[in-house]
Amino acid sequence: MGIFGYGHGQTFPASVLPLSSVTPKTPGRLLALPVLVAALLAISSAALWVRLADAPAVVTAFWRVALSTGILWAVQLRRLPRLSREGWRAAVLGGLMLALHFWCWMLSLQTTSVLSSTLLVTTTPLWLAMAGHWLPGERPLDWRGWLGLLVALAGSGAMLLEGSRSTGSEAVTLEGSVQALLGALFAGFYWLAGRAGRRADDVGDLSVVSTGVAALALGLVMVVQGHAFLEGASTQTWMLWVILAVFPQLIGHNGLLWALKHWSATAISVLVLLEPVIATAFAAAWGEASPSPLAWSAALIAVAGVAAVVWFQREAVAAEAVPDAA
Repeated sequence: MGIFGYGHGQTFPASVLPLSSVTPKTPGRLLALPVLVAALLAISSAALWVRLADAPAVVTAFWRVALSTGILWAVQLRRLPRLSREGWRAAVLGGLMLALHFWCWMLSLQTTSVLSSTLLVTTTPLWLAMAGHWLPGERPLDWRGWLGLLVALAGSGAMLLEGSRSTGSEAVTLEGSVQALLGALFAGFYWLAGRAGRRADDVGDLSVVSTGVAALALGLVMVVQGHAFLEGASTQTWMLWVILAVFPQLIGHNGLLWALKHWSATAISVLVLLEPVIATAFAAAWGEASPSPLAWSAALIAVAGVAAVVWFQREAVAAEAVPDAA
């Protein structure tokens, strides 16, 4: 996951991407569709790999960002990053927020269901939209956005209520739900730092610094908590750490960014909201999830609510960008 790009479970907030990305470049849309689908499947697989890794959450989070940093440096740079003072501040702050996002989300995957964790951690657009009155550059919700928010909260509440009655891998806990929501909150701070930094600096430089800072921060947390850097590092877990860095990061992240050349940010934002459903399907195939029909229905209602907020926010941004006909 790289700063100002796309990371696990996050849609594209309206004010983060340049307005030109709101309008799709139609000639290559059909050819870009397989890439977009592959990228969505890649990012949706992350929850399963985290659940299967036999290591503490902070250790898995560390190795995901540490390996990603090395891969990004090798692919994009192979040199020291060159950033402005504002870029360094944004990259460092974004890296700290990225570390907290991954740590909280991976903790939630160990304490609540895959469906609950991935649904709640993808609610960042809701919190950014709700804070639109106070955040510079964010557009406040209109009545349609608030309606979508209420639908999303109703669906999430129904899903959590259903999960509280379940046992085993489908049990939904208050602890895990709070951790996932904190992951969404820190992802929002990450986006805001990203928007500030990419105004004048190279995205590749910013990505390497932000993921490097995240790795350092998570490494410090590991030391403070007494975890060994190779704790739980069996052959299978090493393979899962590498998969986390390669598939959700390189294929998922870069595939979505490339698809933005041919598909609108709105379309991709809404499509990515399917991640909780796909992630749960992956987990179910490996025996790591078995949500009830009611839980599925509630999750789909919540996804529809978030999609409505994203769609109406995009629509408002596009309308504001149209010059007067005078």
